[in-house]
Formats: sequence, structure tokens, C-alpha cells
Amino acid sequence: MTDSKKNIKDGYIFKTFDMFEYIFFAIKINFPISKGCHQIVINDNKIYITDTYNNKILILNNKYELIETIFCLKEINSLQDVNYKHVNSLYIDENYIYCLFHNETSKTGKNSQLCRIGKVKKDKEIIDTIFGCAHNIVRYNNKFLICDSLGSKIFLGDTVFLELEGFTRGLLIYKDKLFMGESQKKS
Repeated sequence: MTDSKKNIKDGYIFKTFDMFEYIFFAIKINFPISKGCHQIVINDNKIYITDTYNNKILILNNKYELIETIFCLKEINSLQDVNYKHVNSLYIDENYIYCLFHNETSKTGKNSQLCRIGKVKKDKEIIDTIFGCAHNIVRYNNKFLICDSLGSKIFLGDTVFLELEGFTRGLLIYKDKLFMGESQKKS
């Protein structure tokens, strides 16, 4: 793709097909989003996108039109805003949207948080965690698997499920397998 080599102002969504066999082509969808898109989830024929640097979730219909914007906490004016949360990951069930706030723990000293947003009333509950620079949230056996990236661990609920050496990020449960990612820690 030539676009990946350009210095572009906005991020883009790419539509892929047959992703578990091979990604054999991608189509650029002309919907500009900030460079802070950290996760895309499809639920109930809607596309949920983390607009990480703006503390919000963008919701698109199946025609890729913006139909709703949800501010996870408050609208912010800059990345230095005291309310900036670095909205990193999403998990969606029948009733709630769960947003994982990374909180840039290594810079701020503030642990990551989980925000539960009602799908109907949009009521919000902030849940403090013990995780640092957390990434990814996946439901497994009625608990959440969450990457405690700074601690190099993956938790199941409040119990260490797996301890690695690097910066843990990226979780997927597919059939009977758990896939996880790990990257080198920044110095």
C-alpha cells in the first residue's frame, strides 16, 4: 500500500476479508480518524473505534458512516489535559461497552482504569485497577483477561494468569486458543 509510506495527517480504517486464512486485499475507507486509533471492534453490526488521543469512541454503521460519538470521560483539549486517559482497548457485551484506560502509567504514576458505559443510558462507572499501562481486555470464563503491560503480566480477574518478560499487549481468544502479544519494553 502506498499510503503507509506517506506522512499522513489522519489515520484510516482498512476493510479486510478472509483474515483467518490470508488477508488477500484491503480497501481504504475514506473516514479520517486521529492517529490514536488503538482498537476496532464490531458488535451488533456496528463498528466501534477507540479515538485514543481524544478520549472517545466512534461508532459507525455498516456503511462506515459515523452514527454516534461517546466521550469516555470528558471532552479534552490536549494530550496534557488532566482528564486525558489514553483510551486503549474495548470489550462489548449485550449491555455495556468496557473501555480500558491506559493512563500512561509510566509517565503519570496513575494505574490503568476500566470504564463501563451502559449501551442504552450511557451511564459511566470508573473502576480502578492494579495494572500499569494496560492493554487489551477480553472476556474469558466470566472474568476479564487484561494485559498489565508495565508489569509484563496477563491477569484473569485479579489473579496473575501468565507472566512474560516484555510489554504485554494483544489478546485474542479464537476457538480453543489464546493468542497474546509481547513487545520490547521501552527504556
